[in-house]
Amino acid sequence: MPSSAGFGGAAPKILFFWCAAAHQNELESTTMPQSPFDITNKIALITGSGRGLGATLAEAFSQAGARIVVADIDPATAQATRDRIIAQGGEALAHPCDISDPQQTQELCAATLARFGGLDILINNAGVNIPKPAADLHIDEWNRIIGTNLTGTFLCCQAAGTIMLHQGSGAIINICSIHGHVGSYVHQAVAYNASKAGVINLTRSLALEFAGRPSQWHFTRPTRNRTHGHPSRQSGIC
Repeated sequence: MPSSAGFGGAAPKILFFWCAAAHQNELESTTMPQSPFDITNKIALITGSGRGLGATLAEAFSQAGARIVVADIDPATAQATRDRIIAQGGEALAHPCDISDPQQTQELCAATLARFGGLDILINNAGVNIPKPAADLHIDEWNRIIGTNLTGTFLCCQAAGTIMLHQGSGAIINICSIHGHVGSYVHQAVAYNASKAGVINLTRSLALEFAGRPSQWHFTRPTRNRTHGHPSRQSGIC
């Protein structure tokens, strides 16, 4: 059941969402149905959108009328998603970005502003896991997972949120995992699970911090999804 917290009214607002996602599939072959909603000319920045769930989201948001910033650590996959959107009649910018790097996240948002003049929607989808038993996980691997999934999400929220506060509106959607709630020993993902638990509370905390602007905040949990980021698949930003 979705829940929300915040203040309504006509005042400027930023929306924060967290979404649970789990499992994997080859989502590039998915055919998206016609969008039931209209976000024409909204600017949507989607991290980890070179493939998988992120690429599917980018194409779906484009079909709903949004102008898309495709951000991915892999320039080739980012460009491929951008090219598909353009071929479908949409408008998109591809921008390589390692979201764990504060300078790169700032440059990503600056490039978005330079191209489109604003930012309406941020989807923090990029994530990574290195499937290993906890006893064998090196501290550098732990830091990479936490640095991407949790710190990277915060850095993107910080950079994009600054723009949105200046605009007086915006929506931030943080992709989470069911294992951020319940944990899991099956997939050898202790750092991944911890990072996603952090993303849930990060989202709640940001909503509470900015609610007094006043703002309006929503939290929602969709059905289960299959993504490239599932630990049984591979390690890498999804």
